[in-house]
This record gives sequence, structure tokens and C-alpha cells, in this order.
Amino acid sequence: MSLRAVLWVLSAFFSAIVALMYATATRARHPPENAPPVAEALARRVHNTEVAVARALGMREPVEVTLPVLEADAGARGHASYTLSLGAETCAAVVVSVHGYHRIERLGLQHRAEGAERVSVMPPALVVAREPMGVTGQLQWCTHAPAELVMVLETRNLSPMLPPPVRGGTAIVTVLRGPSAEVGGVAALNRGTFSPEGLVGLGEGAALDRAASLEGPSVGGLALPLRPGAARLVPSTAVTYRALLNSVQQRDDEPVHPRVEPEVVPGAWFTTGLPLEFSIVEQQASRGQTLPPVHDAVVQTGDRAFSRVLAVVDPRQLGRGCVRLGFVRHAVGLRARLARYDRASGGETEVPMHENVAGLRLCPSEGPTVFTTDTQDALVWSLFVQREP
Repeated sequence: MSLRAVLWVLSAFFSAIVALMYATATRARHPPENAPPVAEALARRVHNTEVAVARALGMREPVEVTLPVLEADAGARGHASYTLSLGAETCAAVVVSVHGYHRIERLGLQHRAEGAERVSVMPPALVVAREPMGVTGQLQWCTHAPAELVMVLETRNLSPMLPPPVRGGTAIVTVLRGPSAEVGGVAALNRGTFSPEGLVGLGEGAALDRAASLEGPSVGGLALPLRPGAARLVPSTAVTYRALLNSVQQRDDEPVHPRVEPEVVPGAWFTTGLPLEFSIVEQQASRGQTLPPVHDAVVQTGDRAFSRVLAVVDPRQLGRGCVRLGFVRHAVGLRARLARYDRASGGETEVPMHENVAGLRLCPSEGPTVFTTDTQDALVWSLFVQREP
């Protein structure tokens, strides 16, 4: 056989392989036209399996409705929606199955104001079903305050060439509810992908409840708010303030004026917020220097790198023994970064966190300690301080 013939055979062989691979990939992305419908019995069998998952979490009293899938894009796609009202401290599961010629493409739970025909992207839906779906999907969510939400279903028609009366689809929707305390809150849910915006929107109460279940005594008692831009002084004295100034100051001759959290927390034995004569305290701590306009409390951790100061805690001024500190970021389930800042090295030491909460022990021998997080973190945190017995 000549060289030309050999090359021709090899070329034909590789062309066939490429064509086969392309056809396989195309079939995976685009199912064949006029695919057979999913029978209702099959859809309900899978549906009931997902309902059992929700029941196992402690959700009860299922409410079932059937919805027609409304066509869009000349029958190629469809959508359906269902509105549900949830009371305070309530968890819910929404199980959705489709039978007929439609398959689930996207499934989300969102605020009603964001519409009922498309799963919202901006702002993102509270929770979306994980891929892959097809016949059945489930969404789970918990509320801290009463809310009116809408389930949005988007489908793809596998047989758009059939006439409209034939190519339809039907959605089965089952909603189950349960008290958040019995279910275990958002952290106990096992279906769906939660958006960061949704978790932040649950608010302070949900974050503190979750923190209490994780850290126990470390987050008991009074919660001191740690707001963006300001540092909490514990206790609010010239000594603690001087520790903040030393940390914020990049050069010894540079005057700084970091913002300090002014709120007084009634009943907190370790702090009085900012006393009325705090201007005198500032003057004492700054050694008579003229202070510039107030600015955010940040420390430099590297070349053009900064961290937000959450709090400065001086255990020497809180009694003879050690104290337990609990830091809680107001975003359930979202891991955050907490660190101790060392002015001598300009570096930070990470504090281990479990989800949005960290608990640690601080003793007088450690002196004033500066706690930091990312400058991009614009959320409110809470700080708990408790004396050890």
C-alpha cells in the first residue's frame, strides 16, 4: 500500500472518531426531538422520596398543589410559580416534580418582589436547587422573621415540535413546614444552594442563635455590636485607646484618629461605651498631639494591605482572671476571617472559626489584643465577654 493510501485511511479513521465524539456531545446537550414524556407515576415516586427527606428534618403538614407549566420561547421552555407565606422562626421545604414533556432546568426560592417567571440573578434567589435535576428538585429555607416567598420553576421542553396541546407539562408542588428550633435552622438543611445575600438577610437573631448552638457558653450574655469603620474598646479607657492608636499608627510621628464604637451597652460590667469626657481621654492617649479628622479603624498588614479593626480587648483591666471571648459575624453559615494583629511584626495570626463564630480565651498576661478581619467585610459582628469562674 502506498504512503498516500495509508494517509488517506488514517485521515478517514480519525475523521470518523471526531464525528462520533461530536455527535455524542451534541446528544448530551440537546436531547432528541419528540422524546417520550415522563409518566406521572414515575414523577410521584421520585417526588415522595424527596418529601421523606424533608420529613426526616422535622417538617410536617405537607400541602400539595399541581400547576400547569406555562409555555415560553415558542414552546421550547416553560415556567411555573407558587407563593408561600412563612411565619417567624419557621423552616420550609418545597419539593417540585414535573411530568409530561418538560424537564426542570432551574428552580429557586426568592422574595416575591423579584418576580415569578425567572429565577432571580440580580439580586440572587435565596436558594436554588443543586444540579443535576430533571424530574424532581427540592428547596429548603428558614426564616427568622415572617416572609412571603415565591418558588420559581423554569423548564425545558424535550419535544417542542409537537403541537401545543400535546407537548405540555405539569408540576407537582409539595410544601412542608416545621419550627426552626426543631429542624435546627439553616445549618441543618440538606437541599439547595444558599446565596450569600440570602444568608446575610436572615439577620442578627439567626446568626446569634446559630452561634449559640456551636459555641455554647462563649456566646452567652450581652452582645456588644462591632460595626464597620469603628473599633470596640474593652474596656473604654485611655489605656485601651492608646493600644488602638499604637496599632493604627504607621509612623511614630504620624497623628491618627481612629473611629471608636460609641454605643453604651446597659449592664456590661466591662465597658461604659465612650464616657462623656472622652475628648479628655483622647488628649491623654495622644499625648497632646493635634488629631486629624476621624477615620476608619484599620491596621496595615503589608504593602498596601490593610485589615479592619473589630475590637481591642485588654484583659488586664477586666479583673485578675482570664476572660472568654465570643465573636459572631451576622451571616449564618458563611465562614469569616478573624485574626490577632501584632504591631511589632505587622502580621496577623488567624483565629479558628466555625462557620460564623469563634470562641477563645484571653488572659491578663497577653496584654491588649487587637482583633481584625478583612477590610472588605462590611457586616456587623457581635462580641461577647465573660469572666471565667
